[in-house]
Amino acid sequence: MPLPSHPPRTTATLLYGPVSSRRFGVSLGINLSGPGKQCSFNCRYCFRGFNDAPAPGGGPEQALPDARTVLATLDAWLAAGGQADVVDWTLAGNGEPTDHPEFPEIIAGLVRLRDRRAPGVKISVLTNGMGLVPRRNPRAAAVRAALGLTDRPCLKLDAGRPDSWRRLAQPADGVTLDEWLAAAAVVRPLILQTLFVQGAIDTTTPDELAALQAVYARLQPETVYLLTLDKPPADADILPVPRERMAAIGRQFTADATPGSPRFLLF
Repeated sequence: MPLPSHPPRTTATLLYGPVSSRRFGVSLGINLSGPGKQCSFNCRYCFRGFNDAPAPGGGPEQALPDARTVLATLDAWLAAGGQADVVDWTLAGNGEPTDHPEFPEIIAGLVRLRDRRAPGVKISVLTNGMGLVPRRNPRAAAVRAALGLTDRPCLKLDAGRPDSWRRLAQPADGVTLDEWLAAAAVVRPLILQTLFVQGAIDTTTPDELAALQAVYARLQPETVYLLTLDKPPADADILPVPRERMAAIGRQFTADATPGSPRFLLF
């Protein structure tokens, strides 16, 4: 069944939740992207809507919380007893965490704070990986090292064919799929997250699935999360995949797996 169209704009504060995550359990969200929606992808399925239009004349850069503010806010939340049943801190929110200029410092601080105040909590990053592309980010090597400090660096890869990937993700600065793959290939450990859609773009066809499998073999992730839409997308012509079809895709990928293939987890 299609999801409702034209979702209301939703924004995340610096800390939001905790929420019950299908993948990670009870999770506290950490939003490094400020109150607006300026992401280096402009995904047609994003439940937070499309990116904000640039201000007239370009305007000032979006105000982002600095590393000190992020860490102090989380420390105060912990001191107030907010941790409770939380088992995961997830960096996500209104935009792309790795585009934050202090992403490496924030991750290092979160690891220290976690080890001191909340041992056992996992740190996850939901990322489009654009901060890893050297042409876009002079600190790409530091971003890669920071992702290696986290428990679950989850890179989104929603199509294996270049045209489908470009049409669905609408990446900034003309970044190509080959360019993105070269940047993502060095991330270890690596988790991929693939969100399947139908409608205006159908990523469930045999050609699309074969292309994805080829990319998985190239990147050699430890795990691939297989998902479809569960919230209204920015583009009402992008539709969720029926559960039966998702289950069939999961069975196909698992049946085709060879030694060294990733685990495929269906959500």
